[in-house]
Amino acid sequence: TADEVNKIMESRIKKAIDNIKAKTTVKTFVDMVSFVPKYTVISEKKRFSKTTYNEVPAGFELKKNIHIEFYNQSTLNDIVSVFAAEEIHNLIRVDCFSSKMEAVKKELMIKAKQILDSKFKNYESLLNKDFDTLRKTFSDGYNVLLPIENYRSFQAYNNSSINRKAIRIKSAQKKNSQYYQPALDKQFDFVKNPVVLEPVIQVVYEIKMLVYIKETKPNPTKVRNYYMGPDGNIKNFPIQ
Repeated sequence: TADEVNKIMESRIKKAIDNIKAKTTVKTFVDMVSFVPKYTVISEKKRFSKTTYNEVPAGFELKKNIHIEFYNQSTLNDIVSVFAAEEIHNLIRVDCFSSKMEAVKKELMIKAKQILDSKFKNYESLLNKDFDTLRKTFSDGYNVLLPIENYRSFQAYNNSSINRKAIRIKSAQKKNSQYYQPALDKQFDFVKNPVVLEPVIQVVYEIKMLVYIKETKPNPTKVRNYYMGPDGNIKNFPIQ
């Protein structure tokens, strides 16, 4: 009955949640997904007619999702073990969040400004120009990379060396696996915490500056050409 199905489900979920809360601090929320009747087919035989198959109610199917908020990645192993004992499977997804995001973004912006100022002065020295009076435009932006976005798939196996043309072989199913690939740090001017051991949230900040430098045509009287004579000496050849 509907009441029996609900009681069985509530008992299983409550036991799993109580066991995980006894190990660590978590917050939980149970989400109703579906609750529908299930039907089966029975045959009805009548004299002088073909057998008739009728659908009749056979029970109910109840589906729920359990949302869990936890603060340590190692807790996920405990959650999987406890829930598997209660035959609760199908880990759907794991989302990550950080309460320090604004502080991290501010720190990146300050560091990027220091590097940009250093490059600004360096280019002024190389070009022998004062950029302060020139027109400039800026653009910047953040990109937040979550762990779920940085997983890559691979399929690793080695086929047998037997001659497959000589015999018929029923190949085994090759499983796809995944690995975590963080953003590579070679394209950035600076990286905080470059060594990544576990999947993390990565924050990228990019700032661009465009300086408009007015080009001037060279004065022909100031251009000099040089040539090497037969004796090997280099001489100036003025342009008229």
